[in-house]
Amino acid sequence: MQIIEVHTKSRPSTVLCGAGAPEAASEYLRGAQVFVVTDSNVARLYSEKIGKLFPGAPVCVIPAGERHKNRTGLFRILDGMLNARLHRSSVVVAFGGGVVGDMAGLAAALYMRGTR
Repeated sequence: MQIIEVHTKSRPSTVLCGAGAPEAASEYLRGAQVFVVTDSNVARLYSEKIGKLFPGAPVCVIPAGERHKNRTGLFRILDGMLNARLHRSSVVVAFGGGVVGDMAGLAAALYMRGTR
């Protein structure tokens, strides 16, 4: 697993990538309010694992594929974040590939001027 520390003016962030990353993220985020974003393909294959890694966390499933990287998907995520009553110290976990990461990252940046 690769751990990448990103330092910005506002606050540092930790990115976990590779084998073992989901388990490490689960341990690292224990006690935090977590919101999971994934796509329909990943949800079909790993929904049980997501539930075990982040028990009680709301999960937002967006359609899979690059063509779904649009405002409809973005608003689905933002609506889910609002319904979950996330706050600025909440953590958004992107559980999937590039589209999921892009969409979850944008939503996290927009929601309340930035969540973790």
